Amino acid sequence: MNILSSFLITRQSSTIGGGLNASVWLLSNIVSSGCVKFETPNDTLIFNCSEGATIQKLQSKPKHIFITRQRWENVSGLIGFGIKCQNSFQKLKVYGAEPLDDIVAINGIKFNRPKNSEHVTFYPLIKNAPCFSDNFITVESICHFERNKLISSISYWLYTSKGECSMLVVDIDSLQQLETSEKNFANCYPNFVTHFTNSEVIADPIYQKWVKTFPNCKHLCFDSRQSRFYTMDTTHELISQLHFVCPKFFPLLHGSKQKPLETPSALTASIENSNYKSATKDLEYDFKNDFWIEGTPAFDYELRLSRLKEKFPHLVNAAPDIHPKYPRLKCLGTGAGQPSKLRGPSSYLISTSAKSHIILDAGEQTMGQLVSAFGYRRALEIIYHTSIIFISHSHFDHHLGLIGLILAHHRLKTPFPMLTICSSKALLIWIRNLMSLLNFPMSNYRNFLFTTSNYILENPNDKIFNKCLKLSRLRSFEPIAVQHSVPKAFGCKLVCSDQRSTSIVYSGDTLPTPEICKASVNADLLIHESTFPEWEEIHAFHLMHSTIADALDVGKFAKHVLLTHFGQTCYRMPAVPENFDENHASIAFDFLDIAISDFPEYSKCINSLREVFVSDLNNQKTESIRRKQADIT
Repeated sequence: MNILSSFLITRQSSTIGGGLNASVWLLSNIVSSGCVKFETPNDTLIFNCSEGATIQKLQSKPKHIFITRQRWENVSGLIGFGIKCQNSFQKLKVYGAEPLDDIVAINGIKFNRPKNSEHVTFYPLIKNAPCFSDNFITVESICHFERNKLISSISYWLYTSKGECSMLVVDIDSLQQLETSEKNFANCYPNFVTHFTNSEVIADPIYQKWVKTFPNCKHLCFDSRQSRFYTMDTTHELISQLHFVCPKFFPLLHGSKQKPLETPSALTASIENSNYKSATKDLEYDFKNDFWIEGTPAFDYELRLSRLKEKFPHLVNAAPDIHPKYPRLKCLGTGAGQPSKLRGPSSYLISTSAKSHIILDAGEQTMGQLVSAFGYRRALEIIYHTSIIFISHSHFDHHLGLIGLILAHHRLKTPFPMLTICSSKALLIWIRNLMSLLNFPMSNYRNFLFTTSNYILENPNDKIFNKCLKLSRLRSFEPIAVQHSVPKAFGCKLVCSDQRSTSIVYSGDTLPTPEICKASVNADLLIHESTFPEWEEIHAFHLMHSTIADALDVGKFAKHVLLTHFGQTCYRMPAVPENFDENHASIAFDFLDIAISDFPEYSKCINSLREVFVSDLNNQKTESIRRKQADIT
């Protein structure tokens, strides 16, 4: 049975006039997943933690995360939060069902029991006991146990001593669970209710009748039928600049020209419109003043492009392709580590035809990046026609989006072609165990082939894998062992079955490696990591990464080098060495969409890009001088 829970938050009044100086914000970019924060001047609590939640702007660092139900959409951001807490020496408490710590125990992020004082601590729900309480906020949960085993957890409410304010977060999986728990809500009169409940349950008249028992209450609903993905305005701003310089290679993001239409929920019919809101980007509710603050309006690309044209009237732009050429590359993530507002973690889509795709690495938010780039329907089509997903190594920024892609296959609910997932053995075992914990046993995926890079090297004539090669329109696919901080790290080389036998080499994360250099001789494209600038070569060596200068040196015999996997700084365009050959190398950005044969043309945009991003480049130059002076002293 799916774990089900709800939490009620209340706070003692500490503001003039008896109001609550607090707000509820929608955090998640993926509306169907749901992720909200409850924020006061003193506390920030998050309910559910989906992919990408770590990049959202928080007035204060969250110390408590509550998981309503154990599904990947609710917990996929926890690992990123855990690693962020370890890096910043921040303590984080996570509350949820017992198996939750097993789900996220990977990449060294172990959820410790409350007796320990590590950065991340897991608190399993306890029957009829508060989850969390301090001088201001109390969160309680009442759990349904059978034989001392938690099988459900439904929202439990709490009110302040003066009964001023409360918020109820409800996640109900079935009407049966509602019926068994309805008595717990008999005396509950919240000011605000957040509905994570499945859309099918919300649409039922029984649920709608139950909702009416909360008079004069505001409601926020996450409709699981919605599939919109909201991209942050910082990303839109960057795309507008890139599109202005080279529209042929940077199309505007899907759905960005106009605001998406609202999908009305079944609750609209049973709740007054003034009291009901469907989850939208950056929607906020102010408890103190009792009003909604509408989300950010759609990004105005026309206005931004017109301003860029006024500022740079001399820049000439190439016209976009009407008929796309293959094979081609779509960069879904070109950053290192956690996702940022400017670059997502590593992920690259190689398309050998309109219906043949390979994905190289799948960092956090890969599914969201696909939706943002192509739209939800086209993204599902791409996943349907993807035959190989290659994960270079077990670091989280290269695989956290993989589960989302697997679950997207499940949503297709149609037979699909063979899919090979190639990764390390340890990671594949974790994926199998995780899918089992999430009630998606891998036995349901008969067309999935889980294999390792070592197996492919030792068995190049494997019949099933060769079938995937044909579906992908590849002549060959060869993993390449590389040197990184984890064992079993690989790059790869693939040769397409087009007339030119286009060859692409992908380095993964690595030190400068002779094997990659050898494989890239005469390769049409080398995609090489460039995590650090040249002035951080010592740091790069200790972390077993490459600098931009290293990548250019490794790829000196390739026809073209694409620099990628940049450190997550605030720079839009990384600085390149003075001897950078623009005819031989270029810089990757998220959502770069280019035919492999067009890289020489894309390289010619480097000077225009430098002009548009001159402020960023000057800041990096200043930082470079400061670092060198510090080294001398």
